[in-house]
Amino acid sequence: MESVPECLTLRNRVYSPAKIISAASEVGANVFQVACFKSNAYLAQSPQFYKQMAIAADFEKGYTIGAVFRAENANGHRNLTEFVGLDLEMAFGYHYQEVVDTICDLFIQIFKSLTERFVESLVSTGIKNYHRHFLLFDLDSRGVAEFSQEQPREFWWYVLSVITIIQLHRGSIAVNAIPIAPQVRGFDEVAVFGHLNPDTDSIATAIGYAALLRSMGINAKAYRLGDLNKETEFVLNTAQVQSPDVLSEDIPDGSEVVLVDHNERSQSISNLVNMNITHAIDHHKLGDLTTSQPAYIRFEPVGCTATILAKMYLEKNIPIDRATATLLLSAIISDTLHFRSATTTNDDRNIVTYLQPISGITDLQSYVDILFEAKSDLTGLTTEQIVLGNYKIYFFQNQKWGVGVAETWYPNYLLNQKNELLLEMVKEKDRSNLTGILFSIIDILNEKNLMLIAGEPENTVVRAAFNVDVTDQMADLGARLSLKLQIIPPLEVYFNKNP
Repeated sequence: MESVPECLTLRNRVYSPAKIISAASEVGANVFQVACFKSNAYLAQSPQFYKQMAIAADFEKGYTIGAVFRAENANGHRNLTEFVGLDLEMAFGYHYQEVVDTICDLFIQIFKSLTERFVESLVSTGIKNYHRHFLLFDLDSRGVAEFSQEQPREFWWYVLSVITIIQLHRGSIAVNAIPIAPQVRGFDEVAVFGHLNPDTDSIATAIGYAALLRSMGINAKAYRLGDLNKETEFVLNTAQVQSPDVLSEDIPDGSEVVLVDHNERSQSISNLVNMNITHAIDHHKLGDLTTSQPAYIRFEPVGCTATILAKMYLEKNIPIDRATATLLLSAIISDTLHFRSATTTNDDRNIVTYLQPISGITDLQSYVDILFEAKSDLTGLTTEQIVLGNYKIYFFQNQKWGVGVAETWYPNYLLNQKNELLLEMVKEKDRSNLTGILFSIIDILNEKNLMLIAGEPENTVVRAAFNVDVTDQMADLGARLSLKLQIIPPLEVYFNKNP
């Protein structure tokens, strides 16, 4: 315990010695009653009373070290009713990192003290790893963005295999190895995935977010919910990154999952309601997302989920490697149609500017041209694959609608297949028991949306929702290029007025 005041006193903490008090100071603190002259006293259940008095007296940093007595079931073969406790309280003036720094410095000092004072005893027990692992923490955490990849992996693998308690008493040492439960939060695999019929954003962000979570000590793995389109295949090949595996339909109930680029059950795995959603990042409106426990949720009105993820890397001061930069940049270019979409924000533009030199892409426009060629390449695809390639299910006033888009430099290639596409839309409508189905051909170069109308009620809905004419089963929606900003919202307004 000598190392604790050594560290905290140097950091200007006020030490408040624990004392026996003559009355209960908090609920349950009168469990251990002792005779004290002509009255009673109570043994402390946490050494915080005088520390709290110091804080109340406007001392910004205080701590107490003292005996602690607890009448609690330890759920093990020992019940420790008496031990020494440290209670620390502080205010931070500028940033919570001040608190983190204090905790880091304290543990570094404790570990260094153990290895300096008891290294011979530790080594004599045969657990030489302690000396080595403690020294890994001998660094200034404020000046280091992150551990090397090998350090936390080696250390935590050792911790997972066995937790060893060192008891030092009167110069002797006893070592007790206690195996821990195999299910430890942060070390079970967490599945990270985007929406059904994945696009480049949902794949790139799943891969990038899984990597970010791993750097934070969470065993995350990226998955996909469907086949890749040719654009996404091109991006993965360019970044030299393997495609994520398809997520098994047998994923057990209660599994921890992370959602990217979607937050509606109809666009996700069928048993999402049975999963434990721990994180979700998205750039769409809030859908029917619910969580069984508090979760990290981050939605922003930007053009691409990859933009949000890149900002998270920067906020956490975690370097973005070349492959991740290529993935995220490509996703932003794809989702915003190279900033043509109405969803584009300055954040999207700034992140692309930041990522480009990291990705190694020297001529951005040439890369965009190749990317959009891949996006437009629909050769070899069936009409079903075209209609369902970039397709989502929406519920409007309990009506189930399918809405798909195909973004292309060559709209005539699709317009020449108009009748076949309309026939496939009718098949999908029957197959999936839809109230209606819509499919837009997005002309990227001319920024134009031509929507195919399969029949009724689609014809009536589109005329009223967009105030356009429908001719020969097709409506010209002008420059409405964004599904989430310019197509879905007018449909929602229509159905809210016409339930």
